[in-house]
Amino acid sequence: MISKLKHMVNLTAENLGEIVNLSHEFAIGLAEHFDTLHRVSEGDLSARVLGPSEVELLESLKKVTNDMIESVSTEISQRKRAERALRESEVQYRHLVENVNDVIYATDEHGTITYISPAIQEVAGYHPTEVIGRPFAELIDKKDIPRIKKRFQEVLAGDIGPSEYQVLTKSGETRWVRTSSQPVMLDDRAIGLQGVLTDLTERKRAEDALKRAHDELEDRVEERTTELLAANKLLKQEIAERKRMEEALRE
Repeated sequence: MISKLKHMVNLTAENLGEIVNLSHEFAIGLAEHFDTLHRVSEGDLSARVLGPSEVELLESLKKVTNDMIESVSTEISQRKRAERALRESEVQYRHLVENVNDVIYATDEHGTITYISPAIQEVAGYHPTEVIGRPFAELIDKKDIPRIKKRFQEVLAGDIGPSEYQVLTKSGETRWVRTSSQPVMLDDRAIGLQGVLTDLTERKRAEDALKRAHDELEDRVEERTTELLAANKLLKQEIAERKRMEEALRE
């Protein structure tokens, strides 16, 4: 009887030892999992739970944890690549916009300027910061304001087309410009305009000079034609008078 009891006690001690060992290994395994997850949360996406374990639950947990980290790492890497590509695209677009000769602009639905490219300084003498936040009508020659305000509402409603008018420069001069705008839509509603403004001043001056030259040429042609008609009339009169004199001499 006593030997049986001793045998049972020995078996119980061995089982307890195994339980203690398994508990110890499980605790160490969980600590490694928590340490790995902490490293991942700090940005170390290369961290993984390593080493085999005789505890089946720990092996399953290792696989789940590593698979989750791999998935998160892949998603973050893809997001970073997308963000980098977006930043590069924004830099290229901004470089293009800020170096084009024409003025790129945007307004809200009320006509307040929300963006304007640096080219406005060459056209009107304003730094972009002096223009952004102001109603666009403040930059337009007074006689053109009613027409362009009406045109603004038409473009918001979808009637897209160019407009020509005069703007006021910072020094008080006027310059001819041409704008081509289109509405910015959000949920089927126009929330503003964006477009391109081109300086037409030199072209308008050339057209005016050409028109003046054309008008002057027409005036000169008309004057010359009048002179030629008068000279022709006078010549006919002289010829007729000469014929009468010749006839008189023959008689």
